[in-house]
Amino acid sequence: MQPNWLRQITQIPTIQQAGLLGCERITGGISNLNFKVTTHQGIWVVRLNQAQLGVNRKLEQDILNLIAPLKLSPEVIDANPAAGYLITAYCDLATWRQSNTTDVGAFTKLADSLNALHQIPCHHSASRLDQRITHYLKQINHIPDDLAAETMHQIDQLEQLGFWSACQSLYHSDLNPNNLLGNDQAVIIDWEFAGQGHALLDWLIMEQEHQQDLSQFYPTDIRESWLPPSKALIANLMKLWDFNLQQTNKNR
Repeated sequence: MQPNWLRQITQIPTIQQAGLLGCERITGGISNLNFKVTTHQGIWVVRLNQAQLGVNRKLEQDILNLIAPLKLSPEVIDANPAAGYLITAYCDLATWRQSNTTDVGAFTKLADSLNALHQIPCHHSASRLDQRITHYLKQINHIPDDLAAETMHQIDQLEQLGFWSACQSLYHSDLNPNNLLGNDQAVIIDWEFAGQGHALLDWLIMEQEHQQDLSQFYPTDIRESWLPPSKALIANLMKLWDFNLQQTNKNR
């Protein structure tokens, strides 16, 4: 562990009050720095925030507070976006990627949890996917012109079909296999991209990330006309994330 990381962690007031016993880096994260921290008061995960395109840390904190009663995510011990850290309870559970979770039963249980999430109203237009992607297209370098044009066409199609006006609820936006822990009742982590959206988006993103047909879990209020452009848009979103990751890695 580099000394500056340890120094940052030991200077966090909550860690000082709890009494630090041990600290180890958690590998596998793409962007932020995550550490398993053992204290006299318990075992926690300390996330040192790194700048990320399209992430609003204050909104993330508000969402974590909002969903706390649902018990979908680890308990928040302390959050200080201004100081650049988030501390949550440590969950000793394998990710879905580690356990190679693909069975329908696990997705069915996850659907029950997500139904409660998707009932929560959310009105933060800057976090809506069309707004985020438009921001990505302006900020990410070297995006092929045809990909940018195709993506904007899909956004416009969905606008004409009334999809974006139907995006009025909270959604996670990044339910990849590394962000789901445990098979019985999944614990969901990494809420930094959560915001205003539609339940359909979570399931389409999962289809891409898990490479499975999850159409049986689509919400019942969708229009069939939404599916072709929204699926194509999510596929392009994955390409944009890849471009952004490549750019971020080059700059480190």
